[in-house]
Amino acid sequence: MLQTLLIEQFGIESHWTSKEMPLYRLKVAKGGPKLKPADGGCATPQTPGSQRPCGGFNVRRRSEVVGHDVSTGEFADLLSVLLGRIVVDETGLSGTYDIEAKWSPDDFTAESGVPEAEPRGSVFAVLKETLGLRLESAKGPVKVLVIDRAEKVPAGN
Repeated sequence: MLQTLLIEQFGIESHWTSKEMPLYRLKVAKGGPKLKPADGGCATPQTPGSQRPCGGFNVRRRSEVVGHDVSTGEFADLLSVLLGRIVVDETGLSGTYDIEAKWSPDDFTAESGVPEAEPRGSVFAVLKETLGLRLESAKGPVKVLVIDRAEKVPAGN
């Protein structure tokens, strides 16, 4: 629906392509995964006031993540948003897990000039130590949207 609106209102023409870009590969660290299988003690997303929604994440300060009944693929997608780089799930793990990870919010601490009350380590170290996962820097194909043409908004809109 949104795509149709953009085409009709702004004359947008676009196409998808693949581009070689930096990314992270989420893999199982040496020693194996330390992920806790989902315990089923969460509520459906429709449950009002639920503090533990199934299949979702609570994120605080972009450096504290709690997920209940989530897959490693969903976790990789969330890390993509938080780290600003595509994260590809290459763990080979199936099933769902309860995930909790807290790492140092380097960007925010540096900007505010306020030291952390509780040093936690980098996202790389925390994922390895607490979840038995590792992020490997790599380059690979990433699907990107290319805007070929767009028109100015008509005056009446």
